[in-house]
Amino acid sequence: MDKTTNFANSANNLEPKRVDDFAEQFKYVQDICSDISKLFERLKRVDGVYDSTVEKQHQLSTLIPKQIGEGVTKIAVVGAIKSGKSTFINSLLQDDILKRGAGVVTSTITRIKKGETLKAQLNFKSWDQINCEIEKALTLIPMAYSDSANKKNRKPFDLRRKDDRNFLKQVKLSLCSENWYRSTDTLFDNTNQNLSSETGLRAEAILISNAVDSYDYVKDFVQNEPSYVEFTGNDFYNHKQFTGVSSNAIFVKDVTLQIPSTLQSNYSLLDNCVEIADCQGVDSTDTSHIAHIQDYLLLANMVIYVISSRTGLREADIKFLNIIKKIATLNNIIFILNADFNEHESLESLIKIENSVKQGLSYFVENPQIYTISSLFNLLSHIEPKALNSKELAILKIWQQETSLVDYSHKMAEEFDNILKKRVQTEQFLTIFQSHVERLNLLLKGLKQRNLIFMELLSDNLKMVSDAAQKLQQLQDSALKFESSLDDLIATTTQSIKSEIKSAIKLFFNKKEGRQALSVKEFILGAKIYDDNYENMLSNFGFNHALYCMFQDFRNRLDSFMTQEFNPSVVEFIQGQELCIKNGFESLYQSCSFEPSAIYQFSTSKSLNLKGLNGTKKIAVDIVDLNGAKRILGLSLPKSEFATAYSSKIRADAIARFSFYSIMEIIAKFIKSVDKSHKSSRALNESAKKIKKEALRSVMLHFDSYLNHLQDDYLFKLVDAVARDSKDKLMESFRLCAIESQKVEELISGECMDKSEQFEILKSISLEIDNLLDRIFAIDKTR
Repeated sequence: MDKTTNFANSANNLEPKRVDDFAEQFKYVQDICSDISKLFERLKRVDGVYDSTVEKQHQLSTLIPKQIGEGVTKIAVVGAIKSGKSTFINSLLQDDILKRGAGVVTSTITRIKKGETLKAQLNFKSWDQINCEIEKALTLIPMAYSDSANKKNRKPFDLRRKDDRNFLKQVKLSLCSENWYRSTDTLFDNTNQNLSSETGLRAEAILISNAVDSYDYVKDFVQNEPSYVEFTGNDFYNHKQFTGVSSNAIFVKDVTLQIPSTLQSNYSLLDNCVEIADCQGVDSTDTSHIAHIQDYLLLANMVIYVISSRTGLREADIKFLNIIKKIATLNNIIFILNADFNEHESLESLIKIENSVKQGLSYFVENPQIYTISSLFNLLSHIEPKALNSKELAILKIWQQETSLVDYSHKMAEEFDNILKKRVQTEQFLTIFQSHVERLNLLLKGLKQRNLIFMELLSDNLKMVSDAAQKLQQLQDSALKFESSLDDLIATTTQSIKSEIKSAIKLFFNKKEGRQALSVKEFILGAKIYDDNYENMLSNFGFNHALYCMFQDFRNRLDSFMTQEFNPSVVEFIQGQELCIKNGFESLYQSCSFEPSAIYQFSTSKSLNLKGLNGTKKIAVDIVDLNGAKRILGLSLPKSEFATAYSSKIRADAIARFSFYSIMEIIAKFIKSVDKSHKSSRALNESAKKIKKEALRSVMLHFDSYLNHLQDDYLFKLVDAVARDSKDKLMESFRLCAIESQKVEELISGECMDKSEQFEILKSISLEIDNLLDRIFAIDKTR
């Protein structure tokens, strides 16, 4: 008996059991790919079977484990400032990976995933990016950069220049004085969004202050181009000087932490190709933070939303949940009520808060899953006592006596762990395994098609051989016609989808009639920029001060509107276009997909009791893999952050207008006709109109840039990638049936003994293929 037959028989004992986690499933697929590779090696013993086409399939099977290993399930951890997100992640990983504690505010997105060694990679912004952010905060500042500020040859602001840093220090002293705190009357915009920071300082004042305070610390890290720095081994925790220090964090774009398996004790969550992201607070006053969270949510497979039991569900939570609802599904979100045992006298009081939060969440999610867990208690319980400070030890001892609270938290933590495992497993199959499983299935079916053809050509039945050669020629002729017609169909489908996308984008972003353009125009033109608050500023602090505050307040309101209203609607539009791409190519696939076996009816499989291709089990997967196409091309949605590009003429016009009204007031007094309109008020009111005009111009320019980028660099590239993938899948089986006529003649005229031996090899390989197809189908059954 051929040793391959022995292998096939032994393989039948490898009946797949239900795979419970990524690691097991990954190992299972690796074993299948390894066996497929051995099968390809055996095919080399049969003349003509192993050619360049089969070689490509062989390479594909060896690459699949690597491609699966590169797939990542992303979990975004979001919530309001100081809700305990970082502590929750630490408790999940059972180590103090992220900086925590009162006053710590996450200023960057920190990604955590598995690595070979303990390593932190900090990606820094470039000097140009940093300087642009500072200049944005300085727009209309009521101070000159220097004595030469008004000269035309003044250079753009650069934090590396000593004179510019000294100027920024002066600005900081001014902005951080009591005159620059937000008054209670201006804490909310017309959408009731809180625009003040927790310190009461303006967001622009905080940025400028942080830039001044941290320059000396970060100057050696930041480069002319975006760069990164790594902290490894004992230096790993130095990353907290950036992730946990907000003044340093403004220079960092994002952070990636790699944790080795030896430090993961919570069911090795990161071993499962999982990335956990600690996001900024959803109530941050920096609109760029909200935009960054939105961008990550578009990549995330799951969301864990953390709510503090001290505050319950806040207005900021409700607003951000509305954003999530627009740009992502709320069906894959888990809520954590982060319990502070100090805030609750009893379990009953904690459950009361839990029920209140659950009721509030029910307006967004049907039957919301909420787990009440004390992240800090869980974390302290898993850290060695000698590693805790005296305060933490004291807290732990006190809390350990709250047995009812502790037991409830432990119970909820266990339930959360179980649901998280299940969610991760499902997402991993859908996003990582599914397309690869289908590709292996197609590969083996095509290979079996080729294998059966060769078996019939090697048969000692001359009539079967003659019929096989004739049917093969018919199959190859049909394949050529099919590919030619398929090219035309795909080209037509591609052009049709692109035309629909182009029309939809043009309509959506139309500056005169587009829904988004109209909503932005309505917001800008309807915004009340000048009001009594600035009238008081005029009286108390002067025109320049009032102009700066009025401009920055409106800029923040517009940026907030774009983040909360415009960006989610754009994402919703893009998702709709992606669905059109998917539906278009799925229709194409269904309309022209057919099996080569419909043309080539096999006699060999029946006579030898081998499984035929018509009986091959189908795997229920998505035909069009948009995520796979994005991953291969490195495509991502255009960044949602909107940068208002205001003209420097605003300040010059405002000052000129102020001077004009000042002169007119002097003239009016001189001729004893006093104008009661007040020069400052009129100048400021006229400036408000100019600011609106410039804002509208800036938004329309943003529309032009965004729609071109969205169309040409994202959606059209995605269409082309899906078109190529669809053709490959439709032609997969036909291409494996492309056998040169010379090879066919050599096989037919070969010696009977050689033919008989090769026939037996192919027969045993067919048994292997059947077994491998069953094992692949079993992966699908585990779902």
